Amino acid sequence: MRISPHQANGPHVSQQRQGGGQRAPAAAAPAPQDTFQAQSPQAAYQAVSGALGDDRASQQALRGLYANGQLNGPLLDQLGRLAQPGSGNAKMLAQVVKDVAAPGNIRQGQNDFCGATAALSGLARNDPASYARIAADLQLTGRSTMVDGKVLQAKPDKRPNGMTATQGLMAPALTEAANGRRYRVDGKGVSHAASKHAPGGDKRVPGTYASGMERMQEMLQGQSYQSLYLPGQNEHGRGKAAREAQHAVTQSVASGEQASVNAGGHWYRVSGAGGGQLTVQDQQSGQTSTVDAKQFLGGAESVTFAAGSAKVAKDFRKHGKHEDPGGNGSGPRSSNPVEDARVR
Repeated sequence: MRISPHQANGPHVSQQRQGGGQRAPAAAAPAPQDTFQAQSPQAAYQAVSGALGDDRASQQALRGLYANGQLNGPLLDQLGRLAQPGSGNAKMLAQVVKDVAAPGNIRQGQNDFCGATAALSGLARNDPASYARIAADLQLTGRSTMVDGKVLQAKPDKRPNGMTATQGLMAPALTEAANGRRYRVDGKGVSHAASKHAPGGDKRVPGTYASGMERMQEMLQGQSYQSLYLPGQNEHGRGKAAREAQHAVTQSVASGEQASVNAGGHWYRVSGAGGGQLTVQDQQSGQTSTVDAKQFLGGAESVTFAAGSAKVAKDFRKHGKHEDPGGNGSGPRSSNPVEDARVR
């Protein structure tokens, strides 16, 4: 399929926040390794299609992006970086194309990377060009500058088995950056203290705490995030916390921002909210469910949402001593040891 330069530009969907309001995403801090000399849209499309070769699934995804008006200049530029002849990046390119064409199909695998995978799935949906840029940066240079100025470092020796090319590259880098410099993540999504002076005395974190999920979203979305922690099942104030959580999540999603829920030691991405219901995506199974918000949040441990979406009572802004990190749904309960990486 050939397209004209006028057709290829199309609407700049990367600046349209789906599911609600609009805002132009914050620009990442420029770095030499992030630059790419854009070709004409037609040439860029042909280069990407040619690099995908006989991969039918990715070719179909590319055509779908074009048909939906998503294959704009910024996204084509980033895909073009991976489509350079002889670069050996065809597998990564194919997976990026499939990811941004169908973000709901991004999978976690059997590991504790659910927080990172949920956050990345949201980015692929709301800002596909930024998602493609991060993947290209990490693949081509081993590092990528986030919209908040933090830098992700690729972990080539920590790529998990059973994950796609994109998630195996991006999820470990994002998790380690979110959990802070005192931790090193392994290929299963477990963060290990880099020294004996681990925050909170815990040297092993299977997954991501709410504080880590906040930082993931801030790095990816360029927006401040905060968390609400629900008291234990039999503790005072749980009902009120669940109501506040429902309001905060609903407002965050309505404004086009992200919201995530840690329930049962597993992070779920909220893709829709309203009428007393939530639409939640499980990146491990791929299942999307519409659930009763009150019932679902009544069994949750914490939620993260865009700051300013709602006021949270002071009692619910501090994590409990038994917060369970979101992983694959079977992580052990422990105190939250992960450092606040925003304070250096």
